Amino acid sequence: MFQRIYVEKKIRKHRRVLEIISKLPNLPLVEIENYGEIFFRKGQDFLLQKKFPSLVLSKKEGERVQKMPDFCPAPLKEKYYFSHVLGCLMDCEYCFLRGALPSANVVVFINYEDFFQDLPAGKAFVSTAFENDSLSMENLLGFVKVAVDYANKFPEKTIELRTKMANADSLPESPPSNLILSFSMSDESAWKKHEAGTASPERRLLCAAKMKQRGWKIAFHFDPLFDDSLPMRTIKKFHNLLADESQDFVSTNCYREKKFRGQKEKVFLGVRGAPLSYFTVGRLRMSSDFRKKARRISSLNLSLKF
Repeated sequence: MFQRIYVEKKIRKHRRVLEIISKLPNLPLVEIENYGEIFFRKGQDFLLQKKFPSLVLSKKEGERVQKMPDFCPAPLKEKYYFSHVLGCLMDCEYCFLRGALPSANVVVFINYEDFFQDLPAGKAFVSTAFENDSLSMENLLGFVKVAVDYANKFPEKTIELRTKMANADSLPESPPSNLILSFSMSDESAWKKHEAGTASPERRLLCAAKMKQRGWKIAFHFDPLFDDSLPMRTIKKFHNLLADESQDFVSTNCYREKKFRGQKEKVFLGVRGAPLSYFTVGRLRMSSDFRKKARRISSLNLSLKF
């Protein structure tokens, strides 16, 4: 998973740091003053780091919570996000992190509680997976327990965990109703071409159905890549696997809107349940500068053109 661990000296003895290090006993450990020494240094090779990433443990100071951009779908008007993890072990070709982050190393800010405490008062949607995947490192990080505790204390907040993985067995049963497990979805061909390191759409669906039976509210984000149209077999899988009230909300963001537009009604007919809170059809969630950088990276070794 990782080649080495960097840890800030000021948190070397922090309980959570010790727990994480204990789970990776064979990795070299290097103490640093600040995570920026590793994450923001010049001349980094993004693709090489994707193959051999390092784990950087830090404490987030200063501003921790951000307002979500208007183009990002959410079931509530007031919407926020925070990033207790910067970076992702998966390697989706179209991910905006390729253009947004200077490094493919993964930074974990271990003061999870501070992020929740900084959220404004009142009813709001909170994304905890804006720059990472909620489940890809859960067995190592133990973030979900903190999210569950906060959701129980603040029922007016709708808290989202978001993933492209299917390793949810470690999650607790019967979580608070304001804690949502959402799955980013794409079709089989797009997954094979562009989503290295993620669980297959079939496995995500099976995981969603399983977690629904364990008391979780389930949501879906239809990711941007669909080759021509969403296959009817995928729609049928949603229909068969997910019973009434299984999804909290559904959003769609697609590059190939022309092809997808004629299919979206079929998708929502295929996803059974109570009336959806909303859906959106968007475009590539990436600024022009980020897109140029991501395209340069992709053109070295990857097939995606955008």
